[in-house]
Amino acid sequence: MLKRVFDGIEGNTGLLVALSLLIFSMAILTTVVLPYFATNHYQPTALAVQYTAQQQRGRQLYAQSGCWECHSQNVRLPESSIGTIHQAGDIGAVSHPGDYVYQNPTFFGQHRRGPDLMHVATRWPSEEWMMIHFLNPERLNPGTWMPSFGYLSEENLDALSAYLMTLK
Repeated sequence: MLKRVFDGIEGNTGLLVALSLLIFSMAILTTVVLPYFATNHYQPTALAVQYTAQQQRGRQLYAQSGCWECHSQNVRLPESSIGTIHQAGDIGAVSHPGDYVYQNPTFFGQHRRGPDLMHVATRWPSEEWMMIHFLNPERLNPGTWMPSFGYLSEENLDALSAYLMTLK
């Protein structure tokens, strides 16, 4: 029976073209159209931030400097109550899609060589501490893999700090 179906398709070029277009259309629909509309249905949570120009610049520096390669910004359910940065459970609440509504791209991270930064502004003692950490990470975290960001201008360090302070 299957041979008869294939023989019928081979003899009918119009049917072959129509089936090919149908399959191609379904592929476009499922990989482009549906995901585009699905991502626009999330409502912003209290953690979703519309960035100021300075914060947006800091976000760009975060991306350009490769911070996302070592730091994630996504607290998963299993770790929310036990995840440890400085003390048990201080990693913060579980992340939700609405937390990322205004972010494009999102920085879920590549690896976790460094701590998750989703709620970092609630854990760092002050912006002054953050600046010391940017300039000399080894001073505050001996043995850290994090490089110094001393090559950034003061204006750029302020912007990076402003961005990270939005992660509450």
